[in-house]
Amino acid sequence: MTATTEKPTRKQKKMRAYAAPKGANREVRMVGEHYHLTRVRHPRLWLVHVNADHWKGFARERLATPVGQPGSITLFDALTGGHDEFIRQLTAERPIEEFKAGKGLVTRWETIRRKNHYLDAYYAACAAGHYCGARLIADGSEGAAGRRRGGGAGWFAQRKLF
Repeated sequence: MTATTEKPTRKQKKMRAYAAPKGANREVRMVGEHYHLTRVRHPRLWLVHVNADHWKGFARERLATPVGQPGSITLFDALTGGHDEFIRQLTAERPIEEFKAGKGLVTRWETIRRKNHYLDAYYAACAAGHYCGARLIADGSEGAAGRRRGGGAGWFAQRKLF
């Protein structure tokens, strides 16, 4: 049996891989774990650049972690079929590992179905949670706030952005 996959769209072909900046500067205001924030002057707004491949992998690991284990995520108890569309969209892409010279083993995500909006929202929420200070608790003995640099306040609370 062979799996059929849709061809990448023109927009997907034009998209570049995430390139992390070396550090903060006048435009790049904050560099996080596989994401960074830039300030766009006109119009005045913040733009968040996210390494989709990394955060999709992180989100997938959360679902693969057994319930009750550190780092697991659970869904609310739904009626029969209540999560079907959500799960269908989360599985709209699959990871493909490739060896690239000079980079080693690299994971890219292959599109199976075009409708993947919940997957995009899920991994973006994981990155946003990290930005706000949410962290995995390894042994369950210490909260995330106690392990962050600078005590209980996250980066957002410590910095003046404007």
